[in-house]
Amino acid sequence: MPSQRFARPIFDNPFLKIKELPGDTVKRNSESLKQANSDPKGTSLVVTRDVDLDTTKNTLLRLYVPRRLTKVDKPKKLPLIMYYHGGGFVYFHANTFIFDVFCQALAERVGAMVISLEYRLAPENRLPAAYDDAIDGLEWLKFTKDEWVCNYADLSKVFLGGTSSGGNLAYNAGVDHDHEYCNPCANGGSKHLDDIKELGWRVFVSGASEDPLVDAARGCVRMLEEKGIKVFKFFRDGYHAMEVFDQSMAAALYDATKDYVYAASRT
Repeated sequence: MPSQRFARPIFDNPFLKIKELPGDTVKRNSESLKQANSDPKGTSLVVTRDVDLDTTKNTLLRLYVPRRLTKVDKPKKLPLIMYYHGGGFVYFHANTFIFDVFCQALAERVGAMVISLEYRLAPENRLPAAYDDAIDGLEWLKFTKDEWVCNYADLSKVFLGGTSSGGNLAYNAGVDHDHEYCNPCANGGSKHLDDIKELGWRVFVSGASEDPLVDAARGCVRMLEEKGIKVFKFFRDGYHAMEVFDQSMAAALYDATKDYVYAASRT
């Protein structure tokens, strides 16, 4: 069957109107932000809380836990997803409305604890600042005694993921932040691909038919498979980052992510 044509969301695309300002910065329009909600008497399906990562860099982590876990004495620990928001490394935040809503649904629909990183943005903080922050987040996770992480997360089942540029962050944080940032296939791929294979890590790659980057995503899948790495592929009709712009189009991705997380957890 021919691909269905999708109407992309109508919004003021900041990536097409980047305006540089004096002082090595850009003009950013105001955006809708969401406060964390850890109210034990609340009715939301997911509770959230912000944790400082590095106050000198203004980085933090937003933690998401399905509320049902907080209501039992000895909850079953869940897989943990470390999530990196999109925005071309220039825009948006962990508490930006669309990404917060996405992470809440990801935690509830997949059945996982989610941690979303607030990383430094360019051009005020040029790359590799965001990659350094991604590594800082993983180091925090490795050594933290945070109550929610200790009580609700199974740290033997940790997954890295992100939307758009956040997917690039997840890839580089997982293998090497001193790396060719924009193209995972450059020079035959990361020097750490052999390590990924040896460790038995699995990689989840998603894409959409009308995403300008879909061919690159398929190329990445081919490269990984040629290296003997197990890849979970999820390609469908649609447009770039549609799961955060339109929640009605996110359900299939949540289901695919759940299948991937729990299939990997059983091995």
